[in-house]
Amino acid sequence: MRAVYRAGNEKAARDALADFYDVARAADIPEAVRLARTIRRWEEAVLAYYRSDRLSNARTEAINGLMKKIKRVGHGFRNLNNYRLRLLLHCGGVNWQHQPAARLEDVLPRSLRRAGEVDLREAGRRVAARKTVGETRIHRMGSIDSIQK
Repeated sequence: MRAVYRAGNEKAARDALADFYDVARAADIPEAVRLARTIRRWEEAVLAYYRSDRLSNARTEAINGLMKKIKRVGHGFRNLNNYRLRLLLHCGGVNWQHQPAARLEDVLPRSLRRAGEVDLREAGRRVAARKTVGETRIHRMGSIDSIQK
């Protein structure tokens, strides 16, 4: 069957299927004969892979399998919402990459933020905090970053 999907076009795939049927029949193993019979019934669907620009439902089947595994491993869920959340966690494409943290020299201690305007020189950078109503502004080399409270 792998040769069928590795074939370059539909005609080569049909030839590979014919070879598969011959090998299954010659093996004289009931399971192989039954498999060949099943594939023959689904032959047009198998060959549709070449007519549909080599598209398949493999990803859909993989996610369905993962969903069944999550349900089985969870030994059932008490409510649908918990099951849904678990599915979203595992199948929803959650990005576990975190945003880069703020550099420590850009963060002023709370005591300095309360003190009003303070100038610090750290590693050649001028950092000043000005306390205004509703926000704290951090000035750094001429730029202003606002942090809303």
